[in-house]
Amino acid sequence: MAEFIHPNELVNLLRQIRKDAGVTQEGLASIAGFSLNQIYNWENAIASPTLDNAIRWAAALGYEFDLHLKEPANV
Repeated sequence: MAEFIHPNELVNLLRQIRKDAGVTQEGLASIAGFSLNQIYNWENAIASPTLDNAIRWAAALGYEFDLHLKEPANV
């Protein structure tokens, strides 16, 4: 069975990575090319980042985003 991660859980993880790295929202905005408003909205669950933006966010903090899709064995 596939594991599902809610978008808010992903954002919480990315926020924690940002904080652990000592990067402010302003710093992330500058590094990744986002607006401060976008980051604020994502981190406060006002909006959710697209998959592309989540990948950019992770990359800006030195992380590789890895997504796996596997065909079920019964197909």
